[in-house]
Amino acid sequence: MNAVWDRASAPVVCGPRTVGGLFAGVVCLTAAVGIVTAPLVADPLLRALFGVALLTVAAVLVRPWFGSWRDLGMHRQVRQPWLLATPAVIAGAPLLWGVQWPPAAALGILAAGYLLTGFTEELLWRGMALRALERSRPLVAVLVTSALFGLSHLVNLLYRDNAGLVLAQVWGAFCFGVGYAALRRRIGSILPLMLLHAVTDFAGRITTGPAILFFVMQDAVLLAFGLVLVLRERGVPSSAQLVG
Repeated sequence: MNAVWDRASAPVVCGPRTVGGLFAGVVCLTAAVGIVTAPLVADPLLRALFGVALLTVAAVLVRPWFGSWRDLGMHRQVRQPWLLATPAVIAGAPLLWGVQWPPAAALGILAAGYLLTGFTEELLWRGMALRALERSRPLVAVLVTSALFGLSHLVNLLYRDNAGLVLAQVWGAFCFGVGYAALRRRIGSILPLMLLHAVTDFAGRITTGPAILFFVMQDAVLLAFGLVLVLRERGVPSSAQLVG
């Protein structure tokens, strides 16, 4: 593996204030992009893509304050890989009902947006945020990072007209976060989570089945799955256990 991924960790900023600052930064940047681009870009897909692209750049720039790439789970060593079976099945299940492909231009925007979203949200919340709370109790770290991950989706009110749908998305993101945060603590790596995150979002968009029903079922399973995993942990893991 390239030395840049294996080098020693930089000093890590830890604690609730750090995670709160991360949350504030995500919300402020995403909100600013939504407000600035609203009168300039009519297509909501392009606005969302522009927002997640800027968030990706910002996440990469602040990454050194949270540790090395490897510290944040960017490595190929996966402990207990069988645990990935549950999220993999529920990520791809909506495709069994059939697929309705969007036009080529929209498909490209969607694919790029979901890949960037998977990369960035996992790096931020299951990488940086969990790393900052590594000294907290496992359940506390999982619930706090997942709650902030869910609340960060309130910014989508700037991109969507349906407030009820956004509130449902906040709850769904919390459930999703519990499952993925607990899984990250078990497997060590966030690379498979990035891919599964992107597949989950993309499959829900192109399925011909009832997407909202699928998301509700997925979130319920991930919430239960995550709580079982984290409640079965013993003790407070060190950073080495998070890294793998």
